[in-house]
Amino acid sequence: MQIHERASDKERAFRFRPPMNNPFIIGLARLFLPVILKQCLGVVAVEVRGDGLERLGALRGQRAILTPNHPSLDPHILFHLSKLLGDDFNYLAAQEVFEKIPSWSAWTVQRLGAYSVIRGTRDTDSFDTTHRLLLEGKRWLVIFPEGLNHWLHDVVMPFREGAARFAFSALDDLGKEGAPPPLYLVPIAIKYVYAADMRREIDLSLSRLEQGLSLHPMPATATCYDRLRRAGEVVLSVNEKKYGVQPRPDAGLNERLQYLKELIVAQVAEKLGVDLPSGQPLHGRMRALYNTIERIAQGEPAASEYERKLQEREQKEARRLARELDRVMEFIALSVSDDDDEDVISPESFLDVVGRLEVEVFNRRKTRSPRKVYIQVGEPMNLANDLESYRRDPQATVRETTLALEAKVREMLAGMAGLSAPLSVSAS
Repeated sequence: MQIHERASDKERAFRFRPPMNNPFIIGLARLFLPVILKQCLGVVAVEVRGDGLERLGALRGQRAILTPNHPSLDPHILFHLSKLLGDDFNYLAAQEVFEKIPSWSAWTVQRLGAYSVIRGTRDTDSFDTTHRLLLEGKRWLVIFPEGLNHWLHDVVMPFREGAARFAFSALDDLGKEGAPPPLYLVPIAIKYVYAADMRREIDLSLSRLEQGLSLHPMPATATCYDRLRRAGEVVLSVNEKKYGVQPRPDAGLNERLQYLKELIVAQVAEKLGVDLPSGQPLHGRMRALYNTIERIAQGEPAASEYERKLQEREQKEARRLARELDRVMEFIALSVSDDDDEDVISPESFLDVVGRLEVEVFNRRKTRSPRKVYIQVGEPMNLANDLESYRRDPQATVRETTLALEAKVREMLAGMAGLSAPLSVSAS
């Protein structure tokens, strides 16, 4: 999720969608959940690994924010988890989710416990609702710290600081009259694994991409990896033109991808006036830029009308730069493909890249199935232990907590890599 700023006139026209948990609607949805999972996600089974359910059960009655990675339509998986636990959750969802679905579906989603937030704005209604839910502590809250579904199922994107900031803010109020109660951030890793041989689907998908890019068929000796690489190079060339990049004739695909990612990040940093440390990994620099954008978005409205106009202009530019950073994920997907060893690349990673290219070429992606989902629950982080640190230095404490949370999810997801069988990339 993202922290938000003052809304533009257009954004103010959006109606806040509060959570309206309805036991009858939730019970009905749970009854049909296996069908919903299969139709919406192609999911045939969900497994909570190890002692995950017991670990969550031990938190029953406590305040908690569940913080999963967000590669695809993961709210369905968290709703399944709530069914297993027999508890209702609340879910922080982007406003566009409610705007893009039919009105009856939006009505239903609210009654399943979701509520809206306008990303890139200071959404006071949403912020106040989040704060109230945490103070009341009646239900657990689900926040996706990556901020958006990125469709890279083996990658964890930089976490935004919103979940930790919300939690500490609520704890600060809860602890004003004595020792604060526990409030937990719970790291959760979601891993999708195909439950069938996907080679035929890969061949058909590559054929559609080749047709969409007007590419001639490759020789029979070409592997599916060769075909994906060629399609990726064509899409990369188009984007190089968009950003005014003229690669060296002898530059390899990965070198070109790296240059483009670095270029976009450097341009965003320059426009934000952020001096990024040299030698810092790309995801660390992206996190620093996202957090800068969030701090701009979080700013209180200025006093005078003139200052407010300048502030809104700055915040609008910050939202645009956030979208440019989101674009880097397109090139991260291609980098995943180029960096992977051809002997160990998973069908999930391969089809993630195919899906990204489908969005570029066709403006849509295909949901592929069947898939099995694994859920790993990490050790909960009791933020009450760090409340005094937060009071001394809020920004540093929120940042360190977010980094620790991200590291836990990243480690758990990497630990499930062995659940995927390597894809044979022999000639199609």
